[in-house]
Amino acid sequence: MSKRETNLVKQIIGELLSQYGFSCHIVSPEGWDFTKVEGYLEQNISISRISGQYLRLYISNNAGYEKSLMDLIPADEYTGDKIFQGYFYHNEKEFVNALKIFAQVLQSYALDDLEKASHSPDTKVPKGRLDRDDFLFFKNNQKKLSEQYSLQWNINLDTKDREQMVEYFTKLENRINQEKNKDFIEIKEMLFGVSAVYGELLSRYFQSPWIKTGDNYFINGWILAFPFSVGFYLWMEKYQKSLVEKFYDFEEQMEKALKEQKKKEMLTSTIKIKDVFWTDEEEKYLLDHHEEVTEKYQVDWDIVLPSSQASMLDIQFIDQMNQKIEENVEKNFQDVKEILLGLGAIYGSIIEKQFQGKWGLNHKKKCELKTPIDIHPIPLDFMLSLWYHRDQECLKEQYCSLLESMAIYRDSL
Repeated sequence: MSKRETNLVKQIIGELLSQYGFSCHIVSPEGWDFTKVEGYLEQNISISRISGQYLRLYISNNAGYEKSLMDLIPADEYTGDKIFQGYFYHNEKEFVNALKIFAQVLQSYALDDLEKASHSPDTKVPKGRLDRDDFLFFKNNQKKLSEQYSLQWNINLDTKDREQMVEYFTKLENRINQEKNKDFIEIKEMLFGVSAVYGELLSRYFQSPWIKTGDNYFINGWILAFPFSVGFYLWMEKYQKSLVEKFYDFEEQMEKALKEQKKKEMLTSTIKIKDVFWTDEEEKYLLDHHEEVTEKYQVDWDIVLPSSQASMLDIQFIDQMNQKIEENVEKNFQDVKEILLGLGAIYGSIIEKQFQGKWGLNHKKKCELKTPIDIHPIPLDFMLSLWYHRDQECLKEQYCSLLESMAIYRDSL
């Protein structure tokens, strides 16, 4: 996001919220968070920014209250997108207009509703609260905490024994249960110790490294886990599943992921065995003739290309291209080559116009589009993969990923 956008948010939303005791807590590519803290009770106003073109408003507290725009504003007064419950913008004027609507909703409905919900006699104020300083403490001391508490609780972090893992997770939950009635400040470090040991056990057992993402650390590879708040949430009794049940879920995810990997490897090897690939001549032909090929097949198939201000809703072409692939999945490669060539040319032209792509050949003599966001689509191989694997979702996923990456890139300029 740009500094200009952040300044506008602080001016239009921040100045209003400051009158009610809120301060800007987080500014990130995903949006802006404003927070007010009273003891362990935390109230949040979040403006979520999706792909640099769409804004949503969320209001919540850590006592269970959570509402979005459509929950607060009367339906007959709402002027935004009802499906996505927010506002699209393509320029500063539209961005400012959305923020002014949010400010009006906050002042007229949301802040009063949030305040009443937060101080209702029925509100169960949390007995503890984590903040960014806690996250930074965990980030900087995770290794030390896992070693300290694993030694203290006689836990072997390098175990590969499934039954022992179950025993350890049960032991961690028992440690939490023994401290249920203690004050949060008194046991905070111990809760982080549980989180650190839990994360390190998963990391080593599944051979997955710790990766930082947003405000969380997670175990990346075949499974996803968020160790940072595990001890705290166990103590707060917020989990529906035990740590052992979570471990079983991770095992299932791992098994499915490995099967999927083997399936893809098999399909890849089948392609090589059947000699299903593009020749250097065909790659060079697309490079030299992509404009005329695009024009021909766009007209023949009536493909609707995205506008110059493309968004995630401007993707009619994806359905059209997927349909064309689906119509030809039963054909052999030689019979479908010309169709895939046309689809590759159209997709490459979209990358050229929407993402500043430049046509060229890479070191493997593949025709590719070099973009300023370090994503370089290879149209012919991509279309071949879509056709061969019958993957209806991959085209949309890649295009939406490009949209989001391009928005972040433009904001950085």
